[in-house]
Amino acid sequence: MFGLTKRGFKKGLEANGLIHDAIVMGVADKYIEEEKLEGNDFGMQLLGRALNWAIPNLNYDFKTDLDKVENGEFKNRLMTDEDQIFKKALSIVNSDQLLEKLITYYAAYEIYLINTLFPKDGEIRYSGVKRMKKLIVQSYEKEPDIHSPVFKETYKNLFIEFNSHYGKFGKVLKKETIDSLFHYI
Repeated sequence: MFGLTKRGFKKGLEANGLIHDAIVMGVADKYIEEEKLEGNDFGMQLLGRALNWAIPNLNYDFKTDLDKVENGEFKNRLMTDEDQIFKKALSIVNSDQLLEKLITYYAAYEIYLINTLFPKDGEIRYSGVKRMKKLIVQSYEKEPDIHSPVFKETYKNLFIEFNSHYGKFGKVLKKETIDSLFHYI
């Protein structure tokens, strides 16, 4: 019985990771157009770092993320004034209550899965868990109750609303795709 449950949690973790990717892509699609119109290559790098900070995945680490910036001038500009990353991220998240709420649900569920699968060393195994916990504490939203009978439904409805709003900037996911993702939540 435990093997089936553990397998289900792992599938949930995988599905939640895909939901994370869809959120990041949807938000990126919206803001990339603005940066392209301005012809701002540095702005694109700043946007990428800001989205990684605002919507962290399990392996998120701020320093490692900065190390991924290949352009030396851009890396120096980002490292000299790291606050610009946080300010950009906060401006994106704070501009949309739906996005903030969806990110909070994503992070709360991700933390729950990691704590369930790896109760002793989840935070050691996955550096992004620390950032996710901070995200939830810093959020204006109340931490969602993972054990609530309406958690899954609320999370899915938030994602559907997000998909219809942000999908217009890139790609709207089909109902079947969303149903498939949330089947494991």
